[in-house]
This record gives sequence, structure tokens and C-alpha cells, in this order.
Amino acid sequence: MESLFPSYSSLFELTKRRLRGLKKIASKNTGKINDQDAFLFMLIGNINLRLNTICFLMGNNISDGVYVLQRTIYELQLAFETYSRSSDKDKFLQLYFRKKDYETTNKWEKLVNSISDENSELFSEIDKEIISVMKDQSLIALKESTKDRPLKVWYELASEKSTKQLSNEYLSDLEYFASYDEPSNWVHPQRLEENMSNNFNQYIDDNYFRLLIGVLRWDVKWLAKDIVYITNHLNISQSQQLFEYGKKLSEYDGKLRNIILDEKEG
Repeated sequence: MESLFPSYSSLFELTKRRLRGLKKIASKNTGKINDQDAFLFMLIGNINLRLNTICFLMGNNISDGVYVLQRTIYELQLAFETYSRSSDKDKFLQLYFRKKDYETTNKWEKLVNSISDENSELFSEIDKEIISVMKDQSLIALKESTKDRPLKVWYELASEKSTKQLSNEYLSDLEYFASYDEPSNWVHPQRLEENMSNNFNQYIDDNYFRLLIGVLRWDVKWLAKDIVYITNHLNISQSQQLFEYGKKLSEYDGKLRNIILDEKEG
């Protein structure tokens, strides 16, 4: 696997440069990018970041954890698809940050309440009261933005649709299965025998390996599509730099494809 897997590092850096250039164009008129566009760039930047992490691991013959990362890429892409098409992006932003605040304070409150007597010195009564108030305030703010259950994902709350409904609307059943549903078995350890050999070495079955290469090709396709969306959003009709960037993404996709072809021929 190590000798076959193509490095993504140069493309990772190139993607960052292209995003920085597009972000500069987005802020050209006012000198500052607006919050709605900044969030789009944040989503794409995180997709690029996690794809780089997966490729780094695979390039170093490490498959452990990559399916977990792939599921987060799928969620980021689904968020991008949903958010970019929304006519009320401010609602998405509001729910993202309010959900973030709620999840943080809610988990801190659970920790504080679970501390045993022998560890009670970790938090003072004032600490506990502050955390409780912050949690209550974050929940009130979240409920002001949605009538749905606060445990749902922020883009589910904003769109008022489930992840599966959004997947059916914007992506395919196969993409949902391979990039989200099946990787859940690694998020919740239900692939133990597929992750390690009997002599305790790292292991990934050939079928799962080929499946992973397939979803990585989707990641590259999604990244290219997201960049195209941004260029259209910014009314950029032609750019030699972006054209060359698109060619490099296509070349990388071809390298991933060749891994499977070489494996079949071998």
C-alpha cells in the first residue's frame, strides 16, 4: 500500500493557495469577507485538511482511523451541499454557532455533575454554577432558533431534514453507504476483525481497501465541484490558475484509479 499510494501533500498546499486567492477576491470590494462566504471557505478548507490527513496516513501504510475521517468528510460535504443551496444562510450560521455552544457547555455540565466526592476539589461551587448557567443559556438560545430536538446535527436543524433525507436530495445512495453508513462501523467499533490481523498487525481487507479508494475519488470530485461553485459564486468566468488546478485534481484522481487497476492486474 505504501509504495502505491500517491502523495497529496503538494495538492493540499496548492488547494490552500487557490482558496486564499479566491478568499482575497471575495473580500476585494469591502476589504473583509462576509460571514456567509467565510463559512463556505471554512467547510472547503476542512475537507481539504481531512483529505490530506487520510492521504498522509495511507501514504505511510496506516489505514487505522481513515474510515472515521472519511465519514467526517462526508458530513462536511453534505453540509456544504445543504448550506450553499439555502436561501437562509444566516439561519445555518446561527444554528451552527448556537449548537456548538450548547454541545460544549452541555458536556462540561455532564462532567461536573459526574465528578465523585474524592475529586470534588476539581470544580468549585462557583465553577459549577457558572457552567450550569452557560449551559442553560446556550440551550435557550438554541431553542430560539429551532423547535427540533437539540441533539440533531446543526445542518439537520437548519434544513429541518435528516442526514438521510439530505443525502437522498444532494448525493447518491451509494455515496451515503460507502462514505457515511459503512464507516459508522469503524466509528462505533464493529469492524475489529477487519482492522487488525491475528498477529496484531494493522490490517485492512482488499474489498474495504478498494471501497476506501473509491470514496477518496469522490472526495476529490467533491473538492473540485466545491471550488467550481465558489468561482461561479464570485462571478469568475475564466482563470488559468484554476484551470491548471482542476487538471491537477483530475490527475490525482487518475492516480487513485490506477491503484485499483494495478491491483487487478497484479
